[in-house]
Amino acid sequence: MAERPPQQTHQVKRLLALLGLSAVLFTGCSSLIPKQVEFFQDKVEQYPTAKRAEREIQRQAAQRAAEKADETMVAAIKEGSSPTVVEPAKETTKLTDAVSRSLGPPAYPSSDPSDVLSRKLDHAIAKLNQRLDEFKADNDKNVGHKIEDTGLFKVPYFAWLALVGAGLFVVYFVLKTLVHVAAAGNPAVGLGLHAVQLGGRGVAALAKEVIHGGEIFKEKIAAEMPEVAERIEKIFQSAHREAQSPATQEAVKKLIS
Repeated sequence: MAERPPQQTHQVKRLLALLGLSAVLFTGCSSLIPKQVEFFQDKVEQYPTAKRAEREIQRQAAQRAAEKADETMVAAIKEGSSPTVVEPAKETTKLTDAVSRSLGPPAYPSSDPSDVLSRKLDHAIAKLNQRLDEFKADNDKNVGHKIEDTGLFKVPYFAWLALVGAGLFVVYFVLKTLVHVAAAGNPAVGLGLHAVQLGGRGVAALAKEVIHGGEIFKEKIAAEMPEVAERIEKIFQSAHREAQSPATQEAVKKLIS
């Protein structure tokens, strides 16, 4: 089997390293590493609601209130009470009857005295509030945690890893192609690309070679056209001072030093 060229092997290693780093940065370790088996997990509890017996007590109490309100209004009318008593009694009758209808009729009307029925209703509401407080305390411990099996769809671990790798490879290929296309149409971009590929030492060597070539050019001009050599050197230096910022000039000095 033919061995891969060293350059191709280096590119493959660099691509694999890029894929691994990108996978950790963009997807997070929790989505790529297989999950461990966990025991005694908390479960999502059902939101507490009134039990059937508690709802029955509510209906019985509401029905009793409507009946007593109606009795009060009838008694006020029979005794010839003033309108200041009869009118509120009528309003109370309408309101308690509306509440009773909203809850629905009880399965069995209560035979308990009104004070006993009232205490039963208070006890039922207290028990419901206690369950709600316990649910809140237990639920608050799990706030912010992900709930399994609630996503839109599930993807096997290795399939997800393959999709991430394929996506990153496409992004790498597209970016690399765009850079090379831009470099082909723009010499400045091409120079920047090659500078990145060369690294710091390569850029320094490149700068030294370019400057050395300029020095040879000046020597040949001085030898063949001494009368214009000094003028050309002044124009060359003036053009560089105008085009380069102080930071660029300092960087070039460091590269060639």
